[in-house]
Amino acid sequence: MEITAEDLPALLANDTAVKLAGVDVDGMLRGKLVSKKKFLSIAEAGFGFCSVVFGWDMHDMTYIRELKVSNKENGYRDIIAVPDLNSFRRIPWENNVPFFLVSFFDPDTKAPVSACPRGLLKTQVEKFAAKGYAAMAGAEYEFYQFKTPSSASNGAPSTAAYLRENTPQSLPPLTEGMFGYSLTRPVHNKDYYYDVFNTCQAFRCDLEGWHTESGPGVYEAALEFGEISQMADRASLFKYVVKSVATRHGITPCFMAKPRQGLPGNSGHMHVSLVDASSGNNLLFRGEPDPDPPYPDVAYLSDLGRHFLAGILEGLPDVMPMVAPTINSYKRLVENFWAPVTVSWGLEHRAASIRLIAPPTAKPGATRFEIRVPGADANPYYVLAAVLALGWRGVERKLQIPCPPLGKGEDVGGSSDRGVRLARSLREANDRFTRQGSIAREVFGDEFVDHFGGTREHEIRLWDEAVTDWEMRRYIETTIAITLADGLPAVVDHACAQLALLQGARRELRGAEGPLDGVVAEAGRLAAALNLVKEVAGLQTGEIGRHAQHVMQRAALLASGLMLMAAEGRRAGPEPRALEPGGREWAHVEALRDELRELRDELAGLVRGVNVGLVDGSARDGYRVSRRELVAVNEKVKTVLGVELRLAEGLKAELEGQSVAYAGSPAGSLPFKNTFAFAFGQPFQIVSDFVPPEQRLRRTEPERPIFVDNKSDRTLTFGRISKDALAVAAGLLALGLDPKDTVKLPPTPTCPAGPEIAPIVLIQLPNCLPFAPVLFGALAAGLTATLVSPALTSAEIAWILQNARPRAIITATACLPAMKDALAQQQDAAFFSAIPIFTVDAAADIYPDPQPAQPPASPALRSPTDWKALLTAKTAPPSTATGVLLSHHALNFSVASLWHDADYHRATPRPGQGQSQRQVWLGYVPFYHVFGLCNVFLLAVAAGATVYTMPSFHLETMVRAVQQRRVTYLHMAPPVAVMLAKAAVVEPYARGGAFASVVAGVTGGAPLGHEVVEEVYKRCGFRVRLGYGLSETCSTAMQRGIGEREMREQAGDTGRPHWGVELMIADGRRYAKKAGEQTTAAPVDVEGEVLVRAPCLLLAYLPVGVFSSGSKQPDMSVTEEALTADGWFRTGDVGALNADGRLRITDRLKELIKVRAYQVAPAELEAVLCSSEAVADAGVIGVYDQSEATEWPRAFVVPRAGRKNMSTAELEKLAGQLKALVEQRTAKYKWLVGGIVFVDQIPKSPSGKILRRVLKNGGEETKGVEVKLYEKKRRDAKL
Repeated sequence: MEITAEDLPALLANDTAVKLAGVDVDGMLRGKLVSKKKFLSIAEAGFGFCSVVFGWDMHDMTYIRELKVSNKENGYRDIIAVPDLNSFRRIPWENNVPFFLVSFFDPDTKAPVSACPRGLLKTQVEKFAAKGYAAMAGAEYEFYQFKTPSSASNGAPSTAAYLRENTPQSLPPLTEGMFGYSLTRPVHNKDYYYDVFNTCQAFRCDLEGWHTESGPGVYEAALEFGEISQMADRASLFKYVVKSVATRHGITPCFMAKPRQGLPGNSGHMHVSLVDASSGNNLLFRGEPDPDPPYPDVAYLSDLGRHFLAGILEGLPDVMPMVAPTINSYKRLVENFWAPVTVSWGLEHRAASIRLIAPPTAKPGATRFEIRVPGADANPYYVLAAVLALGWRGVERKLQIPCPPLGKGEDVGGSSDRGVRLARSLREANDRFTRQGSIAREVFGDEFVDHFGGTREHEIRLWDEAVTDWEMRRYIETTIAITLADGLPAVVDHACAQLALLQGARRELRGAEGPLDGVVAEAGRLAAALNLVKEVAGLQTGEIGRHAQHVMQRAALLASGLMLMAAEGRRAGPEPRALEPGGREWAHVEALRDELRELRDELAGLVRGVNVGLVDGSARDGYRVSRRELVAVNEKVKTVLGVELRLAEGLKAELEGQSVAYAGSPAGSLPFKNTFAFAFGQPFQIVSDFVPPEQRLRRTEPERPIFVDNKSDRTLTFGRISKDALAVAAGLLALGLDPKDTVKLPPTPTCPAGPEIAPIVLIQLPNCLPFAPVLFGALAAGLTATLVSPALTSAEIAWILQNARPRAIITATACLPAMKDALAQQQDAAFFSAIPIFTVDAAADIYPDPQPAQPPASPALRSPTDWKALLTAKTAPPSTATGVLLSHHALNFSVASLWHDADYHRATPRPGQGQSQRQVWLGYVPFYHVFGLCNVFLLAVAAGATVYTMPSFHLETMVRAVQQRRVTYLHMAPPVAVMLAKAAVVEPYARGGAFASVVAGVTGGAPLGHEVVEEVYKRCGFRVRLGYGLSETCSTAMQRGIGEREMREQAGDTGRPHWGVELMIADGRRYAKKAGEQTTAAPVDVEGEVLVRAPCLLLAYLPVGVFSSGSKQPDMSVTEEALTADGWFRTGDVGALNADGRLRITDRLKELIKVRAYQVAPAELEAVLCSSEAVADAGVIGVYDQSEATEWPRAFVVPRAGRKNMSTAELEKLAGQLKALVEQRTAKYKWLVGGIVFVDQIPKSPSGKILRRVLKNGGEETKGVEVKLYEKKRRDAKL
């Protein structure tokens, strides 16, 4: 249907913007987004568009020779861009924004710009239309696809960044091997495969066929046949679709003509036919076979068709740059690779330049020519314009076919091939294209040929000046290329040699002494810095090594650029060449100098960031150095680079002759990224600071199962989560939630810029499959998610609502009554009544559905440097704070440090279990709790693990799942470990080998006695490791090793700090209150408050009323008390660090029982009680004795046999046994003077922490049988 300007207001009624794009000479789309108002005003007359799009190449480098259309002389003037209203379509992956193609016109003559591809084709189409003819066309594109790798320097998935550090040949193909027309290969990437097909249809680029081609990762698409101008549009837009869709799937498509040596290239075949414009009848078909044809192959080809074919064959050698436009195009056009190399044709001949498709092998209406010379890199408008122009020339001149057809089985270029050899290079092709009297000039005119020929001269010139990897390998006079495999010193030597070349080139240039001398000086400083790295082994880290290799590569390019300037001077005369002040080359030299300076500054930052630690310790913990070496190296670093080495706190103390309770090291490099982008960006695929070589993983394919519902086996794949999360993100943004609408808090030690809080989305879901797209969707949208337990009462939810003031709520159906009740309790009814509430029926919803609908386009991801990601709600908060604010970077860092230390991943499997890089876990630890969130939920996505989710915990269901799912690593709260050690239901499973696949387990959230760890090991055959962390710090420390020896050596401790985490025990004398002060540390093995410093710390506690206090300054007192000025978080836990850096937690400061002048840790007594075979669980609190003005320890004990199954006498007997056990194992002031209460269960939070406030306040959980163990001494009154 024809679209007119009058149709536009209705067509765009619901839109606010329009995207416009034109096509440049390289076939690339160049355009912009404009407002709807602007578009409606220019829809008919057009608008000014900078002509520089025809004055520069595909990398925006202006052409070496100024060309007529756009140049410095005409000021790169504007040309007129006129929208083609009939090209209207909507971009499905960009929220269906309207899209129009434009054509470019000369502002003076109003004629199409000579180089405009759409205008060039339109001119040829009009020639045929004048005779009542119409041209039809189809296109077939082959293209390679590579998995988008991550850059080693920043961890981000980026092919461009990766290629700065690696060779193109190292790009991993999407699939391996050669398998054309495979039905199974697309299954490996089926989400991408169908996404391309469906998106093309939605974007009006319909595909007729879509299949694999012969080659690793090669696909071929056949575009639907249609009118030739529309076909050219669709061909151009098809590449746009593929590149856009591929980005969402971590894939990089490549339309180069020949990406890989020794393999077939990428063709871009065009099918062309002529029809009657009125009737649509095919004009190439003869009707009746010619009884006396010049060649049997053309018996059914009309005279018009024969002339048309003759015109193409005669003119093809003269238009080769239009169909093979790049240097690389001619690497495809070589013998023996199914590519045409001569002027040749033949009926159904698939190696000739022109394949005639006609009866008797085809239907009459399908008679056409397949032009097989173009590659996938060609501009489709130029190709089709060339075919029409040459064919029309043949028709007008009634040319005869100049050479016989190739027969069946005859090779192109063989002895029977009488056709002219096509150009072997772009230089040869362009010389023929631009020569005076060429057929190209005849059919297209001088202006177009001079312009396009000039652009190809530019391409040839760049190729002539390029130094390729092949040349370096062949002529460098070494046996192998220099890479990091040769060692960093070799890389440094080669980099310095390249830098030295700059000095030689400088001597042949003059007139820019300041910039040129600056280049030489900066090159010398950079070489000195590299040689320092070479000299000091401790500085030769992987990141510095990669930077040195980058310097080597950049220095070679910079040197070649400067030498090129010098060479041009030598051609001009014997004197050194003078550079003009302010000229382009002068500016280039200044930029070169600045780049060298930036390379040195970056190296200085990397050296400054090297962790320098104590001389005795693991090499993985950082650079270990003696005091004497440190002084010498530090002085050199200061002299050469102007910075000082980073010293760990422990080393500072060691240099001062102290021995303090410090462990860990400052963090290494981790890129700042949105947590959605980090988790789905394959962060563990490339070796980096947080991925040691032994922890590197294979790429997670889109179809890998990540979350599987344990009950129904419904599966969420890696690719599906990503897609659905982006759909959720788009939905949240569509509600009007603006991630830029932030509330800013005052600066804190962990966020000097001040934390920012985007609109909050409250998520209250159990562990279920929808949890993944919901949480990742909120994070991807740049919003703040607050995670709330489904077990909370309406009063607890009301407290969170009042202070978090969420802008959207996503809750489980079962939680909806409590949520509504909580909302009804709010005073600000106007605000809370407007909050959209979405429910998820975790028990009944069938998600994911078998055939998902097309997801909405992905929203733009906001940068994590906005310092907002997650708000962990606190249901029993301090009076001035309501939750913990964590950043994207904190979550990412926690996940990275967990994987860095994931020794279970590389553990030797149990007999008969095989070896696999992929993990299988259970997901019953709540995802809304920081332990489940970081250790299971986020880590599973980042590492490609499979998690079988459970909405709640049931012991036998869990044990059965371990056996059936062959779980490799078991996450648990301490009560679960106690059950595994003592519950009778576990015994038959343990004896039957249910835990054979489990390498190890980890527990956190509350203390666990070593006796329980020993019992689990004896019974189930695997070690439960203790971990330590808080909502405010994420995962902090963990025991290492999985064997029995490590288990016994580490009895009683909580492990060493994770990668990048620092631990210190405060001596209590001084906590840093202002900048410049230092918190003082306790000695080794002395108890004190545990302090943590790491990038995974909270940014702040959320102040009460921060969203409703107006201009009132937020109360940050709780944050100020928790964070010291030097960046330490005060955990409130009491512990000690031994000389090996292992942490031992004794208790919470607030939970210590004060017995006269002594402090008693409840956790210690609980461990003693649980060591008894007769005890299933225990909790200890202090009870105040007013008569003695002190507290006494009181124990609540769950008998293993069950309280209700025991008589009073049996309970009293057990109490006596436990009394004796405590007296035997502890000091007298720790005895249970407060008595023992036998109960049915110990009240605990979902994460496994004992709810001591419930034990103290009383309630149903504390009712039981109380047994007094000690009689008070009677004191006689004095008269």
